[in-house]
Amino acid sequence: MKKGVEELLGCLKVLEVELGHEKPYFSGDSFGFVDIAFICYYNLLIAYGKLANFSVDKDCPKLFAWATQCMRRESVSKTLVDPNKNYELMIAYRKQNGIED
Repeated sequence: MKKGVEELLGCLKVLEVELGHEKPYFSGDSFGFVDIAFICYYNLLIAYGKLANFSVDKDCPKLFAWATQCMRRESVSKTLVDPNKNYELMIAYRKQNGIED
């Protein structure tokens, strides 16, 4: 699992570079298509982090800041599944399929 986490974090770091230093969203000051496409996966990243011992807020602070900004939008916050629910579903799936650490 460690190698998979390293690969995932490497991909997330690429996204952080694309965010740049000053932009709140991928397209600049406006919430756009890339933000819409990627924010859907953010809560899954939180759940994966719990399973694999990584933290988006610590390992990818720019991405975390971006997600926080996105979550302030009612259209986003009311749409996404709670990351704790995703985590519970992942644990149940692993248990049902005999997947261990």
